[in-house]
Amino acid sequence: MRRVWLCLIGGLWLTACDEPTEVPLEPSVVDLLVAHAPLDVPPVVVNDLGYRVELDRWVTVSASIELRPCEASASLFWRLVGGTAAAHVTPTLYRAGGSAQPRDLLGAGAATLFGQLTPPAGDYCQVRYASSPADADIEGSGGGASLLGKSMVISGRYTPPGGEASVPFSLATTLGTRVDLPEIAATSEAPLFTLRSGEQLTVTVTLDPAAMFDGIDFALQGPAQVESQLVFNLARGMQLALVAAP
Repeated sequence: MRRVWLCLIGGLWLTACDEPTEVPLEPSVVDLLVAHAPLDVPPVVVNDLGYRVELDRWVTVSASIELRPCEASASLFWRLVGGTAAAHVTPTLYRAGGSAQPRDLLGAGAATLFGQLTPPAGDYCQVRYASSPADADIEGSGGGASLLGKSMVISGRYTPPGGEASVPFSLATTLGTRVDLPEIAATSEAPLFTLRSGEQLTVTVTLDPAAMFDGIDFALQGPAQVESQLVFNLARGMQLALVAAP
């Protein structure tokens, strides 16, 4: 009865009796970009074994980029075994992608928009990049139909250490890769970044082609070994940059 009496005292009190209303949170926006470190022109790479590699074509396929909230990746099991096994028990959230996008690693290297997400505010502990064989949607997107079913296509010439004659080569791999940045997810007490309501964030994954041929001995290794090393080097050479909009 006392509450009813106070509400009737005057108009100034009426607003105090209203039920509280929730203020809707302004959505956060995350722009996901992919870039690569540019090579010299003409594109020539010398690997750690002394092979000189001259490149005519080099296209790799980006499949998806995901953001992982800390509560989805900070379990003890996740921290111990890493992303591969934990993916069976940990949900994948906030994913951009769906159709493959080619990237010409002999191009200028400027970052291009891969996708945009509007995840809720909170702590995020990991960014996951995936490369996979191209599907039929890639035709007409700049990669060409010759990429169909492949995750990377390379052609050029290599010269062995101390050699004079170059040897033409052509490589195409159907192997995909999945890279967690950082490799082991941080705990919720140390997130990779914190996304606030209404904030805009740019996440850029950069591929570094300079060391992509390290560990490859063209004269001694077969195609399967070369493919595996290329995919491993692709993952090892990735870098991550986070920039919050002012």
